[in-house]
Amino acid sequence: MIADTAVGAAGAPEYEEGFLDVKGVAAVTGLSVVYLDKLRMLNNSKGPPFFRVGRRCLYPRQGLRTWAATRVNANMANGR
Repeated sequence: MIADTAVGAAGAPEYEEGFLDVKGVAAVTGLSVVYLDKLRMLNNSKGPPFFRVGRRCLYPRQGLRTWAATRVNANMANGR
């Protein structure tokens, strides 16, 4: 799932206190930056939790873990 270590190798910065920017989330989850942007614009509960700091969007690592776990559980319940 979502590791506590820095993404580093993918070139995405790790922010203090366990936050990632959109490139970091894309590197960790395998989702594209464009898809994450669309999830944010739709403003629905399908995407990972985030908040804005000025123009930047930051994703808390703990929120990503929870979001990923709910997606895995939903897929398993649907037989995927």
